[in-house]
Amino acid sequence: MKQQITDALKTAMRARDKIALSALRGLNAAIKNEEIAKGAELDDGRVQGLIRSQIKQLNETIEGFSAAGRGDEATEEQAKVDVLEAFLPTPLTDQEVDDLVAQAMAETGASTMKDMGRVMGLVNARSAGRAEGRVVAAKVKAALAAGN
Repeated sequence: MKQQITDALKTAMRARDKIALSALRGLNAAIKNEEIAKGAELDDGRVQGLIRSQIKQLNETIEGFSAAGRGDEATEEQAKVDVLEAFLPTPLTDQEVDDLVAQAMAETGASTMKDMGRVMGLVNARSAGRAEGRVVAAKVKAALAAGN
């Protein structure tokens, strides 16, 4: 994955794409900082985590720009988000998440809110980072509430 990011960075340099270049340089810096802190190379899962973290920060910036009436900056930041999202696996659909929740509940025998942690752990492991935690949590909570 790191090689894909480096290749995309080179392509953005050749194309003189300032927005992609900015997004990818920021991501590269975050990866290098994390590797220095850990003292080891990052695996693809950790790199994806950093990408999600960068996207979350950019989305917060977009909200701030939008609230301040600075639409041009918000549009630019959204373009950076789009560049970074290209490196993430395609997210699961709502139906796929619902199916995973139903399977996990059946396997664990979950029926009360006390079982939420076990169900969440199983769903998160099977979704392999392709579903947002808050979405999974909401669906598990709704399924457990409906099961009562």
